Amino acid sequence: MVGKHLNPRGGDWTDCIYPSGSAEELFFMKNKSKILILVTDGHVGGVQSFLLQRFKWVCSDRLRVIATSDGRCCEEFRARGVDTRVVSKLQFMLLGFWLLRSSQNKYVICNSTFMGLAGRLFCAFRRQKVIYISHGWGVSYNSAGLKPLTYLMERWLSKVTHRIWCVSQRDFEFAINDLRIDPKKLSILNAEQFSYTAASPNVENICVVMRDAYPKRYDLVSLLAREFPTVKFHCFGADRPSSENILYYGIVDQVPYADFDAAMLLSDSEGYPMVAVEAARNGIPIFMLDLPINKQLEKNGILVKTLDRENLINSFGAFVSNNG
Repeated sequence: MVGKHLNPRGGDWTDCIYPSGSAEELFFMKNKSKILILVTDGHVGGVQSFLLQRFKWVCSDRLRVIATSDGRCCEEFRARGVDTRVVSKLQFMLLGFWLLRSSQNKYVICNSTFMGLAGRLFCAFRRQKVIYISHGWGVSYNSAGLKPLTYLMERWLSKVTHRIWCVSQRDFEFAINDLRIDPKKLSILNAEQFSYTAASPNVENICVVMRDAYPKRYDLVSLLAREFPTVKFHCFGADRPSSENILYYGIVDQVPYADFDAAMLLSDSEGYPMVAVEAARNGIPIFMLDLPINKQLEKNGILVKTLDRENLINSFGAFVSNNG
């Protein structure tokens, strides 16, 4: 186990940058304070899967969860005995200050766009210790023409945030170089390292794991299925009528990644690429869009840099024929 002596700046466990091991795991194993997790969506996605996996180290009686919608993520926390509450975004805006005060938690962990913003603002006024998990820095791809304003907002929020946990080296560099956040506020969570996995000579079965809602792009899956009729797309997370080479399985407890030749992640934005991580962990390559957070797994597949029809088809063709 990595010890506290590795912290070059001193202070509590949230201040550590760990070259290996999990910073938050060590923090919660050593710190016995109560913790409140704020997350925007209670369904299972990249951010939610990240939380379920990483916070398994915390005893249920020390943990509380507030989400703005109910779903399988909330159900899994409840199954662990964690006090889990669902409120609407409007309710949180009206009652957030009271919810934070009544929770009596020493630390608040903010995730996702809405809860990341609202939670940090309420904690700033309460002078409560708040930790923000970057999850790909949504401001890097969601702010469009408002980037200067959102970057300035993130810089100000960093000043009232106790710590910022970056989920990747890329997030850490973006925070310093683009957002210009003080490096002393930042920690890098342990990022799994995977060796390069080449695509099979003939990719015939592809695993697609996405919920059936924007920003996930099932329309692109349909496009590729029409262009590549010999490839079968096995889709988990969406409950639609199956076609000849698109098979829908709905929501399942566990996706059998290792049973497929490759995986696919097509989304306009991504908080944390859990699908890509699971694919790499199971030794299969991944076909994904060129989002900043996906770059950490670039060696494990192909990043599609533009979404025009010709480029998408050519990139996928190279991927399935192992010429990428």
